[in-house]
Amino acid sequence: MTGTTDSASGRTVAGRYTVVRKIADGGMASVYEAEDNRLGRTVALKIMHAGLAQSEHSEEYTERFHREARSAASISNPHIVPVYDTGMYEGRSFLVMELIHGVTLRQEMNVRKNFSIHDTIRILTQVLDGLAAAHQSHVIHRDIKPENIMIATQGVIKITDFGLAKATSQATLSSTGMLLGTASYLAPETIESNYSSTQTDLYSVGIMGWEMVTGHVPFISGNPVTVVFRHVHDDVPALESIDPSVPHTFSGFIASLAARKPEDRPEDAAEALRQIRILSRSLSPAQLAVKIPYSAGPGNKDVPSRTGKLGHQIRQAALPSHTDTPSAASSSTARTVRGSRNSGDPHYAADTRKETTWPAPVSPYTAHDRRSSTTGRLPAADGAGPSSGPSGTSAAQETVLSRSRKIPSRLRRILIGAGLLAAAAIAAVLWWIFAGPGSYYVLPVAADGQCTSNATTSTQSCTIRNSDFAAYRSALESSGIPYTASYAYSDTVPKGKIISSSPDTAGTHISKRGGHLTIVVSRGIKMITIPSDITDPKTSNGKNPLAALKKLGFTNISHDSSKDSYSLTIPKGAVISISPSPGKTLRHNARIEIALSLGKKAVAMPDIEGLKWNKAKAMLDEAKLKVTMKEEYSSTVGKGHVISASLKAGAQIHWNDTVTVVVSKGPETVTVPDVTGMDFTRARSVLEDMGFTVVQKNTLGIGKTVSSQSIEAGSKVTIMDGSGKPREIVLTVSLFSW
Repeated sequence: MTGTTDSASGRTVAGRYTVVRKIADGGMASVYEAEDNRLGRTVALKIMHAGLAQSEHSEEYTERFHREARSAASISNPHIVPVYDTGMYEGRSFLVMELIHGVTLRQEMNVRKNFSIHDTIRILTQVLDGLAAAHQSHVIHRDIKPENIMIATQGVIKITDFGLAKATSQATLSSTGMLLGTASYLAPETIESNYSSTQTDLYSVGIMGWEMVTGHVPFISGNPVTVVFRHVHDDVPALESIDPSVPHTFSGFIASLAARKPEDRPEDAAEALRQIRILSRSLSPAQLAVKIPYSAGPGNKDVPSRTGKLGHQIRQAALPSHTDTPSAASSSTARTVRGSRNSGDPHYAADTRKETTWPAPVSPYTAHDRRSSTTGRLPAADGAGPSSGPSGTSAAQETVLSRSRKIPSRLRRILIGAGLLAAAAIAAVLWWIFAGPGSYYVLPVAADGQCTSNATTSTQSCTIRNSDFAAYRSALESSGIPYTASYAYSDTVPKGKIISSSPDTAGTHISKRGGHLTIVVSRGIKMITIPSDITDPKTSNGKNPLAALKKLGFTNISHDSSKDSYSLTIPKGAVISISPSPGKTLRHNARIEIALSLGKKAVAMPDIEGLKWNKAKAMLDEAKLKVTMKEEYSSTVGKGHVISASLKAGAQIHWNDTVTVVVSKGPETVTVPDVTGMDFTRARSVLEDMGFTVVQKNTLGIGKTVSSQSIEAGSKVTIMDGSGKPREIVLTVSLFSW
């Protein structure tokens, strides 16, 4: 892409984008290379022409700019040229986009003329990937054509110019009713009803793919009205009818994209992308390498003439309709059609198709008219020359009249005979083409096919089932029979052999007009690996192992619920045991035995109060409970016996639940202190703090000093007596001090 100098060079737009050079001019805008001063990157700057910004339709042109920005910004895909910014500059809208170094598909087609099947699929796959992202974002492009497809220097395909794009919820093309887009790529529903959908984009992709393979669009005319008329009323010719070397499946895919009825096309670009990826994998290297001889279109003298049905289809696809037919005065002159310049995004090269010429169709009546209007002198009879006298003139006239009466009769017989012969020949040819051997393919016999004999009719019937597909495919391709092969697992048919086909008997006739052979090839028996994490209850496979095995395709899973068991550690429903072991690869119908966990078993809390601790512990262990033991003093429960438990006897619990048990240490003992000589109040406080009950006994005397205590100092006693009450100590207090 080359640049030119421009008066805008050096200017800064929106205080951020400095124009470096002009890249291209178009019908709506000019595109410049510019520097983004804020982010330090090179960008493409698209500025609307001043004339459009000031025209009476300025609002619609501005809306188209804004629509392009919104549409591109809503899509994130490597095959969509992103729009970075938008705004106004001197009253004109502008867009800031990624600068693509490369050429448009149109420029590449002008150089290469047409593409191989491989290159066409490679480009269309990327285009459909970008459109799938657009359709997922509810955006319809509505102007897919080679001028809007960029090929970057790295070979990456980029879709540009979303100026005509609209949301899928806004079906019509424009509020003003204008039919926008390029005639050669418009879908029939757009032309007829001003309606567009995701399938409208696919029609344009189909026409573009057709053009990439052949080097020209299917419908060509100097009059756009004729082109759109044919899009509405004519089917796009199948590529395999243009050249039989085009693979049938590829031809069918392009035909489905370019089907006249939207419902006959894929639902959206995502579905078309899925189909072309499957198609790409199904084609052999030889099929992918097919590149048909280039033809510039109808009337190209380099194109070899074709006869029969194929030639008729080519002429029907190429010749303009009757609305194009020139007047008689110019019917013998060559017609010139000049490709229209791209009126879309000036960001990329305009359509630069050269003039293409072809002879105008000749009326079948031309020769007759010419013959009937031709005058001339008839030859004289018996070699006599012309006479200047009356008698000579009369004799010549009589001879002429005599011959004129005889010649038509003889000529009539000759013409009738020739006509009958021609009719017979035509009938034979028509029979051969439409009903005879020329109308069908014969399904070949497989080298390893199985045949059965009929003794009554002395005939043999051979099936292609269980035959080696690789070998049989060569026979099909040699015969030119269109076929579709799919693959499926089989428990009985070895890998690579044919499971079934329609038709399946060798010698069956397959019509050349829409007939097709479908084959299902065996992948062999399905082998599946038992997941290594099937025993881990933390994984999705381990949480529901039976469902996981069924989802993988195992068909012989044996789960005997009587072998399921309770588990302290394995959650309910997880694997207790499985055979074969995880990680093993086996046939899908191999027997798998599996036992599952019932989880923790429900048990009743045993009655352990008053029992000796070792017996209580054994009962708790049998119930598989976690036990926490605490010891406390007790004057009522003997040492080593259970005082209490955190759970009541008979409570419903489960294995591994926790229970706290309190075991008696026996009664608590203390050493009695010596409180004699102490003031009674202080002595009582000391003893009560230890848990004793203090009783005062008075004697004669002066004062309140403890003179004696009922329990001797230094004695070891229990705080509680046998009845569980605090032990009593009597303190004798003297009232008088001697």
